[in-house]
Amino acid sequence: MQNFHRFLSAHSRAAAEFVFLSGAGVLIGLSVSLFEVLFGYGLILIEQWRTAFPLWTFLVLPLAGLLVVWLFQKYGGLACKGMNLIFEVSQGKPERIPRRTVFLMTVCTWLSRLAGASVGREGVAVQIGAAVSWQFGHFFHKKLDIENIRTIFLVTGMAAGFAGLFGTPFSAVFFALEVLVAGTLKYRAMAPAICAAFSASWLSARLGLSAEGYAIRMLLPFSIETFWLPLLMMGLAFGLAGGLFAWGLRRVRKTVTDRFPDPFRRILILGTVLACLMILTGGRYAGSGAALIAAPFAGDPM
Repeated sequence: MQNFHRFLSAHSRAAAEFVFLSGAGVLIGLSVSLFEVLFGYGLILIEQWRTAFPLWTFLVLPLAGLLVVWLFQKYGGLACKGMNLIFEVSQGKPERIPRRTVFLMTVCTWLSRLAGASVGREGVAVQIGAAVSWQFGHFFHKKLDIENIRTIFLVTGMAAGFAGLFGTPFSAVFFALEVLVAGTLKYRAMAPAICAAFSASWLSARLGLSAEGYAIRMLLPFSIETFWLPLLMMGLAFGLAGGLFAWGLRRVRKTVTDRFPDPFRRILILGTVLACLMILTGGRYAGSGAALIAAPFAGDPM
């Protein structure tokens, strides 16, 4: 009888934890979505404005870089670590994500895009989600006895941030789960991450931030028997290209940092070089690069 009571008590606790985490996931998803919608609409307006005045924006690229460096030097603190901060917080070192992360990542990405820099949105969206959800985790950590609750909420916020900006909840959940955690925590974080991702995607869509999509034209009937080898070769090629890019990025970053240790001088020189390249290429590779992504789907040359 005692074993039955212990069994019932353990499962009741697990059920209550599941319900609470799922509800918290919905709340986190809706909260993160508001920040992502603001961030996303800002990028859309900036891209429209930059496209209307491309030459002028390229000329101020070095100045925008200086302003971004100054903002992070002056107010960044731990936020300067970027995605590395998220990984460190998940391991308990350091133990917080500053609230200013949301403001800095949003404003600095806007400034960079305004000047034509081709900075990504994925990392920013995930950091915004993590910064917001960490506040929830920090609050409930002191009030509830749930193991690893801050890390669970961290994963939940990452999923919400990705889904809220891109409108792809399934991809967001898998991204957050595979990037940050491993083992049993993965399954405990799955329910709130799913709830957060779908609620964030839903609210973003209701507020008009639609997901991007591309129509794929099939020239031949698709079948696994016909396409398994091309798909395998493509996967290997993409993995190799990604690995080489990551390796090259580390080498270039180290070389540039060693050669120009002062961050202000470094951004001024590299920003000037990048602005000249943007002007020479007519701005083809500036900003989001959405036109380059859409071109092959439409059968146009890149």
